[in-house]
Amino acid sequence: MLRRFKTAIASGIAALMLATGAAATCPPLAVGQFRNEDLLARVDYIAGKKVLILDGGVDDNAAARVDAALRTYAPVDEVWLNSPGGNARQGTAIGQVLRRWGVSARIPSGFWCISACNFAFVGAPIRQIDPGGQYAVHMFTNVHSKSYAAYREFFRKNGEPGVFTALQSREQGSALLAIEQADFLIRMGVSRRLLSEVMYPQEAAGLRCLNQAEMRRYNVVNFE
Repeated sequence: MLRRFKTAIASGIAALMLATGAAATCPPLAVGQFRNEDLLARVDYIAGKKVLILDGGVDDNAAARVDAALRTYAPVDEVWLNSPGGNARQGTAIGQVLRRWGVSARIPSGFWCISACNFAFVGAPIRQIDPGGQYAVHMFTNVHSKSYAAYREFFRKNGEPGVFTALQSREQGSALLAIEQADFLIRMGVSRRLLSEVMYPQEAAGLRCLNQAEMRRYNVVNFE
């Protein structure tokens, strides 16, 4: 099952990148890039540093597990992230955990930080992305998420009257999420123009990888 998940994630994102023309700004995403469906934490000792590696999707309980891992393995020198994203609010919650612990975050060469992972990463007070590390953004979406199947089932059971109620709720939820994300970036010292100029104009089904100049411009990275 895990092998099918890895293949589906990598193949799906790669196909979306090609379909939207985003492949020009992102390198190919390898099959097997992400080891776990849910976010898992493990400790490794790399170049004399104690590193907490977060790998996998940002699931509904990810922030609590990251907090527990930091408590278990403290002190940790750095947190490395490799994630296809997932639950948007859990992404910001992980970012808050990293800020509370005051731990540095890094996206090393060969690692990807996509979607909800973007917000987890910028929560760290010190942030570094190595050459070859990818910070890939897109507009938040439900169409390409696990909740899409739930919406389809709701529409099937409730018919057209239920569609209006569901869409109205979704519009309100999207507006609130946009406000929350903007507020979070500002509090973390990241330019909110990252949302207005890069993330939100991007199609939800595609990815856009920031280059080094953009990472510095929006203060996504603050250490080199």
